[in-house]
Amino acid sequence: HQCSNDTSIIAPVEEEEEEGEGTVLLKSNEWEDWQDNTAHEPIFCLFCKTLEVTFSAAVHHMAVAHDFDLPAICSGLQLDHYSQVKLVNYIRRQMFCHSCIHCSSHFESTNELLAHMTLCGHFKLPLNSSTWNNPQYLFPTYENDALLCFLDMDSTEGNADCAEGDV
Repeated sequence: HQCSNDTSIIAPVEEEEEEGEGTVLLKSNEWEDWQDNTAHEPIFCLFCKTLEVTFSAAVHHMAVAHDFDLPAICSGLQLDHYSQVKLVNYIRRQMFCHSCIHCSSHFESTNELLAHMTLCGHFKLPLNSSTWNNPQYLFPTYENDALLCFLDMDSTEGNADCAEGDV
């Protein structure tokens, strides 16, 4: 499933050129109509077809329905933003391919995969983190995956701020 890629909310850029200097000035009201649509995109569960309207609702659904606490896992493993992105994209890819995220067993349908994961308690990461912590998973499985927009960026930004402040 691909999320909406509606760019009609972005106002067209109007350019004016100052005499003699060749610099481009942008009109100040260009962005007045701009709205952040990210907050209104539905968030798909990592494992099933459930859609939620907020990140917290999606996290709650995954914890209750699949015993998978994404924020706790990311925090427990001390994942930076890019590792969180790789983790989400790994799970999305495995589910798309009908392969278990823990043991990589392949199934004919999502329903068969979910039944296996429930029966075996495989709503957990594989033992070897190199399975999912791989640069190939920096690229999203689904275009405009709203879940990726809500991943914690504090850990990587905080480290950059500390490094600059210590100099």
